[in-house]
Amino acid sequence: MNLNNLGNMLPQLIYILPVILISLSVHEFAHGYVAFKQGDYTARNQGRLTLNPLVHLDPIGTLMIIFSSLSGFGFGWAKPVPFNPSYFRDWKKGTRYVGLAGPVSNFIIAFFAMLIYKILLPIILVTPDGMLQNVLVGLGTFMLYFQIINISLGVFNLLPVPPLDGSKIFGSLLPDNLYGWMLQNEQYIGYGFFAIIIFFPGVLYAVIGPIRDGILNGMNILLTPVDMIMKLFY
Repeated sequence: MNLNNLGNMLPQLIYILPVILISLSVHEFAHGYVAFKQGDYTARNQGRLTLNPLVHLDPIGTLMIIFSSLSGFGFGWAKPVPFNPSYFRDWKKGTRYVGLAGPVSNFIIAFFAMLIYKILLPIILVTPDGMLQNVLVGLGTFMLYFQIINISLGVFNLLPVPPLDGSKIFGSLLPDNLYGWMLQNEQYIGYGFFAIIIFFPGVLYAVIGPIRDGILNGMNILLTPVDMIMKLFY
């Protein structure tokens, strides 16, 4: 990577890095909190029931998010929050809820980021050039990154492949013997999936891209009343 490329990436990284730190922290906290509410104190006892990003970051997964975000997607992972299904009243349902918690938290963040952006945009358009407009444009850009990265993270983590959250959701719907086989072989399945990410990234883009765009369009439709209300004032 030459200095010119680094200089071009720097403005994006100023937005991407804090978005990643916040998004991953909320994602992993959500896993731990849902497990905690079901009677499992494992995450709390290991110091993972926190929004401190340093506790949750996985070096490879974080780098994956950074570089993929520069290309317009944003997929990767953090250190999985530990949980013990034996503490749940229904271990299958509990595992499913814990798996869903992280991606759902990402979608909620993306929804509110889009809401804020829709409120900011007409204000930006009528604000005179100057420091205030620059601040509002910067905040609006943050909200755009929050939308794209969080929806991409949510969709990516719903893929039914170990060690992603989708494997917990999908596995909890399988018969016990098939889920047991998945757990026994999750390391090898994970290695295969990682190889696809590295050597055939286009396959992953082809899967995530349309789903991400569909969710973005769906959120846009849901927030259409906000656009209509803002037009009354600006």
